[in-house]
Amino acid sequence: MKIRLLLLLFGLGLWCCNKDTMSNPKPEPGVYVGGRGHNQTTSLAEYWVNGTAVELDRGENYAVNSIAINGADIYAAGGDGYAAQYWKNGIAVILTVGTQFAWASSVTVSGKDVYVAGYEGNVAKYWKNGMAVNLAENAIATSIVISGTDVYVTGIVNRFATYWKNGIAVNLTDGTENAFANAIAISGTDVYVAGSEATDPDLHLPK
Repeated sequence: MKIRLLLLLFGLGLWCCNKDTMSNPKPEPGVYVGGRGHNQTTSLAEYWVNGTAVELDRGENYAVNSIAINGADIYAAGGDGYAAQYWKNGIAVILTVGTQFAWASSVTVSGKDVYVAGYEGNVAKYWKNGMAVNLAENAIATSIVISGTDVYVTGIVNRFATYWKNGIAVNLTDGTENAFANAIAISGTDVYVAGSEATDPDLHLPK
């Protein structure tokens, strides 16, 4: 009887493991790149896995600007220029209503929370689980990262390269030249921001 019971439990354990694996497949190991493809006159929001394209949507100006992997889930941020959105495992989540020009520039995931940076009209903002947090007017948000309980976002405000920590702006340039902050990373207490600053109208120096 004990042997039969152990075999039964072992079989149930294998069934449960197999069921979980089948219902939550892991993304293919490799390199994921988001971007834009073209099919004659149509723009394709796509990402590539080890060079193989996966189409998410198509239409005028569609593109993927950022991609993130979290466990078994694939997140891609982008849109068509009229509505900021992201895709989770190929399913679109619309962040704006389409009444103003809008774009989703970056996506990251922390625990169960999905953060997307971008802009709507002339307002830089980020969305946490679809709820918008406005950062500044005459601005765009370009990248977002979470460190502990802190939310960091890069962007451009007027002519200033800027990042925000929990909504508080830190200007990185003096505003005499056009400048852009495009990416951010946190290591301990250090904040690293990459971007560019114009030295003349036709030349931007990466910084």
